[in-house]
Amino acid sequence: MKNIIVTGASSGVGLNLCKRLCCNNNVFGISRSPGPFQHKHYTHWEIDLSKPDSIHIPEDLAVDVLINAAAIFHTGPLYKQDEQNIIDMINTNLTGLILLTRAVLPKMNPDGNIINISSVSGTYGIKDQAVYAATKHALNGFSDALNKETS
Repeated sequence: MKNIIVTGASSGVGLNLCKRLCCNNNVFGISRSPGPFQHKHYTHWEIDLSKPDSIHIPEDLAVDVLINAAAIFHTGPLYKQDEQNIIDMINTNLTGLILLTRAVLPKMNPDGNIINISSVSGTYGIKDQAVYAATKHALNGFSDALNKETS
């Protein structure tokens, strides 16, 4: 059984990944709140990626796969965006993801994998999604550079 970390585990893509992967793997789900899912091979870690100080990984865990699926999304014209929403989007969708990845890399098995879930907004800017698109564009660049760094 592989050890798989999945962010965004309380809802959406992250929750669905946890449900599918825990049948044959040990899954460690990361989110701000536990969410509805429970399984004998599932452990929830309460970590808020928008708060870098909350990011921690157990010392003795050997990680086979990290799936970064967490993201938050606020829409609307940039000039109407709340400042805290902008900061939280950048911290959750990008900064927290990078810091979590950095924390996991020393614990990653040599043949391990990192999967970063992006968006079409990471390739094409979409009206009223400027900050979200910026985080996903940056995620694509981070993923490309990290792939070259770790290959």
